[in-house]
Amino acid sequence: MNIKSILYRCIQYLSFVTFTLLIAIYLKMGGFPFFFLLMSWWFLTLPLLIVLIITLITSLRFKKKEHYIFSIWGFILIVLILLPFPKNGNKTYKGNHAFIMEEQYEKYKGNMFQLVEYVQHAIDDNCGIEVEFEDGRIKKFHIMEADSNTWLFHWNDDIAVEMLMKKVGLDALELEYIHKTLNKMSCMSVEVLNRDSRNYSIIGFRRVGMGKYYYRIYEGGMSEDEMKQIYNDYTMIYYNDSVAFEYGAGAIGNLNFSGKNEYMDYRIKQGKDSIYWNVYKMGDLECDSIYLYPNQSYSLINHILDNPKLEIKGIEMLDNGVQLIKYVIHK
Repeated sequence: MNIKSILYRCIQYLSFVTFTLLIAIYLKMGGFPFFFLLMSWWFLTLPLLIVLIITLITSLRFKKKEHYIFSIWGFILIVLILLPFPKNGNKTYKGNHAFIMEEQYEKYKGNMFQLVEYVQHAIDDNCGIEVEFEDGRIKKFHIMEADSNTWLFHWNDDIAVEMLMKKVGLDALELEYIHKTLNKMSCMSVEVLNRDSRNYSIIGFRRVGMGKYYYRIYEGGMSEDEMKQIYNDYTMIYYNDSVAFEYGAGAIGNLNFSGKNEYMDYRIKQGKDSIYWNVYKMGDLECDSIYLYPNQSYSLINHILDNPKLEIKGIEMLDNGVQLIKYVIHK
């Protein structure tokens, strides 16, 4: 082989290695990091993709040993791309973390509530803590002291952690229990604030690129205003009156919870709680409204209708059996 042939062969292998790594990122972290890298480095990835496609086509002749290598390698890459993702009922989801979070929550919801309660009792009154682990080590350890309204932020500092633990009343055994419980649930962080000003705690599920997915745990249940806020928040998904799924974007990337509409449409078809809030003007009166879908469960509906201050202002029948209820809740 001459130098030109050797150089081209190296580029061929480089194209396969590059896209093997990109597909691994796609399978592990989802579509956004994959496409972000693909587009950010387009001046490299596009030529390599062209080389990869040409190599795959020419390898189908099976005349040389390299043809077999590239053909098998290419077949594996195609299988990985088309690999079926986990299923939720009859719903196949691909990169939609809402379905993944539902499956994880249903499996570990008891552990999640137990962990939140444990941390609440472990730390001192009026204190707060957020601890995140990565590869078995503490990545961040944030606290709020009892006499402060400001979070103290600390990253990757084991020495500082010991001092911070004492400030909120946490000991090493309690921290180890938190770590083990998060590992058991395949989660990475927990945030608890022992104050009446906030009625939920947060469990960090996983990072994808620069963003992070969370569970909001409402031990005492959500108020109607909180439910409405979650439905209208593009970064959050209402699951039930005790938990919501949340996405926190990084410095760059999509700010919304990707796949929210797809997930909520699926829940509607399954007859699960999925209600959309709107606001209507009726004369000088501002009314809330909810869409009620056929075959859905009514735990959330009853939560609203049982309110003694509720006044229904109107009901409209829409297509496909959907009802639009307009109402006010008097102060």
